[in-house]
Amino acid sequence: MPHLSYAPTASPLIHSVDTGDFVVLELSSDVGSAALSSLYPNKAEWELLKQGTRGVLEKLAAEKTLSFRSYQLCIWQERYVFADDSALCYQHLDGAAQPFGTPKCISYSSIEFVGPFDETQFVLKCEKRAYTFLCDSTEERTRWIKNIAALSGCSSSTEICLKSKTMGN
Repeated sequence: MPHLSYAPTASPLIHSVDTGDFVVLELSSDVGSAALSSLYPNKAEWELLKQGTRGVLEKLAAEKTLSFRSYQLCIWQERYVFADDSALCYQHLDGAAQPFGTPKCISYSSIEFVGPFDETQFVLKCEKRAYTFLCDSTEERTRWIKNIAALSGCSSSTEICLKSKTMGN
């Protein structure tokens, strides 16, 4: 194992246990934190990842469920979902399926886990709540999971786990 010398710097040093690489994380003095985009050595790669993380998905309404005995009515809402440098965002769609209104954003730093709920749904487990999204296919669901995990740096899985059936609640 090579000997590593460490000289204190003002910028944090991040070690990738997967590759063994070290990255100096440059922090701007006015912000005090950094976006994960600064960890990508290739800005074009980051932009491509963001471009591949946009489209219309159905989002499970957080509080608009009706229960009757053992049945529960879930409300799905179409949303335009897209990635920016610091968050996964979603917007309402108008009658012509165009995004409108102020986007709601889920900060990457709040995402703890992203994984499948079933073949076409995935769940974002965040600090304060969980978000469930519905895709058209398993392939699309897997692409969203992988992209969100790469953008946010959170843990993820593309395999359905029986225990994940309770994460959306």
